[in-house]
Amino acid sequence: MLMRFTIVAATLVLTSCSHKTECLGGEGDESCSTPDASVGDSGSADTGSTDGGGPDGGGADSGSTVCTPTTCVTSDPCTVATCEGDLCVVRSSCGLGESCCGDSCVPSGCNDGVACTDDSCTGGACVNAANDALCTDVADGTCDASTDCQYPICNATTCVAGPCETASCDGDTCVRVSDCGASEECCNDACVPLGCDDGNGCTDDSCGASGCEHPGNTDPCDDGDVCNGPDRCAGGTCSTVGPNAPEHTLCGTTTQRCCGGTCVDTASSASNCGFCGNSCSSCGEGRCACFASDDCAVGFYCRSSTSGTNACACESNASCGPAQTCSSYSCTYP
Repeated sequence: MLMRFTIVAATLVLTSCSHKTECLGGEGDESCSTPDASVGDSGSADTGSTDGGGPDGGGADSGSTVCTPTTCVTSDPCTVATCEGDLCVVRSSCGLGESCCGDSCVPSGCNDGVACTDDSCTGGACVNAANDALCTDVADGTCDASTDCQYPICNATTCVAGPCETASCDGDTCVRVSDCGASEECCNDACVPLGCDDGNGCTDDSCGASGCEHPGNTDPCDDGDVCNGPDRCAGGTCSTVGPNAPEHTLCGTTTQRCCGGTCVDTASSASNCGFCGNSCSSCGEGRCACFASDDCAVGFYCRSSTSGTNACACESNASCGPAQTCSSYSCTYP
């Protein structure tokens, strides 16, 4: 039926938007210089379309060097603005299988799941108008906005299930029930997750001509590793594009820091004892074991400890790594 084709088209547009990150790069990335949105700026959302397209989101203001919750705002409906580093990124707040109508996220294209209604977002609200002209299985068909097409007599000819539906006669009324669950939608006569979501943020999911499609994208992503620097999708997989995070970046507990692109515990790492690059044969509590001061790095001296094992002690803050202080003979992070 005509309406079913319209609904599928709406899903294609929406799912593409819902996975799209409008501003893809970091500082200096030309893809962030878009005219659609900016820090503290707002545009307007398309609320009159029947094709299911939600607001197209925004980008970042390339003229701003600092992003804060106060400056990173949006007045566009169905969008949310967040700081990602120094960039203000505006994205749709609607989920998969949803679009924006007025100031609310609604089923894509205002679809009510009834094939004989004309669904649209009109005046900022969903309208689902019954259309008898779409009920053509036999003569004298009428559209019931709750139960779909109805005919004077209910039988196997007049009570036909649509895609992903089960149909049965209840007296002269044809009752059609969706086979899909609340978190599913129909794609090519099969119940699939809403928006054909495959759970992979590095793919753009949509319902295509032969079923769900999942082409890879190039959106920013997070591989879970703080130390290897920014990440970006490639070939459906999230991977780092570097450069590594600055040395001493926190990557876990207070003593876990990024050193050379790897998260290490400076309290016990012999290669990075106390701070990045401080190498020794044995490390405990962030201090190198020693027998004499010659065993210690410049700025440290060998001092006996309460545990009975000599350990290299810092002489001053200058002995330690960036942002560290020399406290109780050890280099400590704030």
